[in-house]
Amino acid sequence: MEDELITLNIGGTVFKTYRSKLLKYPNSKLGSLTPASEHYLPSSNEYFFDRNPELFNVVLDYYRYDRQQLHIPNYICGSVLLQEFDFWGLPLVNIAECCFHIYTKHEEEEDIQQNLFTRHSDTQICSNLSNSFRKQLWLVLDQPNSSRIAQIFFAVFMMMVVLSVLMSCMVTDTKFRVDRTPTSPPTSTPTSTNNRNQLTRTNSTTRISNVSVVRPVKEEGLDWKIKLFIDTKPLDYINYIDFVTTGFFILELFLHFLVCPQKKRFLNDNNNKMDVLLFFVTLLYWCVTSQAVDFMRNNSYRNLFVFANVIMMLKILRMFRLTKLYTELRILLITLQKSIKELILLFVTFSIFAVLFGNLIYYSEMSESETFPDSFIGIWWSIITMTTVGYGDYVPKSSIGYFAGVITATTGVLIITMPIAIIAGKFDGYYTAYNTNKTKTKMRELQKQEHHNSVAPLYTTAIMNKH
Repeated sequence: MEDELITLNIGGTVFKTYRSKLLKYPNSKLGSLTPASEHYLPSSNEYFFDRNPELFNVVLDYYRYDRQQLHIPNYICGSVLLQEFDFWGLPLVNIAECCFHIYTKHEEEEDIQQNLFTRHSDTQICSNLSNSFRKQLWLVLDQPNSSRIAQIFFAVFMMMVVLSVLMSCMVTDTKFRVDRTPTSPPTSTPTSTNNRNQLTRTNSTTRISNVSVVRPVKEEGLDWKIKLFIDTKPLDYINYIDFVTTGFFILELFLHFLVCPQKKRFLNDNNNKMDVLLFFVTLLYWCVTSQAVDFMRNNSYRNLFVFANVIMMLKILRMFRLTKLYTELRILLITLQKSIKELILLFVTFSIFAVLFGNLIYYSEMSESETFPDSFIGIWWSIITMTTVGYGDYVPKSSIGYFAGVITATTGVLIITMPIAIIAGKFDGYYTAYNTNKTKTKMRELQKQEHHNSVAPLYTTAIMNKH
């Protein structure tokens, strides 16, 4: 009975094998075949399966050989492969290592589809809104492509972002600042009537440009940039624009949240998370800048003032709202999000070699008293060298130092290149999936249009003409 030759009819193609081969895996579909099976045809004494005969060669080879490994041709689609193995009851874990990438590629493509077209699709989010005004307001605030009004609002939003960032940069320029208090009348010591002229872009410890400014700077131990924020304030129109833009963003955030039909989904959106964070950052910024003079004079609070101004520049991240208008930018952000492990690996590896080469250059230059005074400076130099920036503020002078520099630069190129290639591959996968989906969407729209007009479909020609 075990040596019985049985016939398998797979989609009209006949395969013959011994029953003993199939009994090697009795828990599979082929291993459990009996004449009582629904697939058995008594008239022709064969088992019929309406499946793809080409893929069945892969299945049958699994029973024929003793290596207990499934070998798969490269041209087989991972989705079809998954369906076939599920039908025949074959475990995916037995796919050979040399062929397993075919299955993993399918898993990656499924993940791309889910992240790119399911998780980030908001076209149906407003379907639960019964109030038409609330629905229209939500579309204006959240979907730039929904209407002409939404496009105009989106343009205004981006203009506000640009103005807000521009104002934050202008307040650091002496041309856009005025005295906080009226200047004293002229005395025997020559002074200027405008602190914008007094506070020149020179460090008082190296160059003396104005005696009236340098003296208090030296006496108080303050740098000219610190004096800039103590003695002057931004022009009035800069403050007005800053208040208008900040009020606009706060109002937009509250309206956006109020009309949102799914509050949890709203808070899970990265752009909205950034808006909420910036709301609290703005409150901190206003509290600190209102006491700018006191904060800048006090060493204990000066860092808080600096911190508030630095994190306020996070407002430029609002530009990522462009992801709602340009899917390509969204793909870039998704790629970075999915490459966290690679980025962490890059950071850890880079840090290890930076410390290693930092100490190497320090001890290589031990005989040179003018370069690399400590290991921390050596680590700074190794980071600049490995990233190929090369400021040139610290350079080796000995032969051993030159050799260490060559090793550091070469290693840096190799370390940075390898993770970047992986990230670029992921971006290519997302971008290819996006272009494929976009083309298929155009084909479906054209098919509906041609069906409506009762015209013979010429999808490919029409799409090529659109391009």
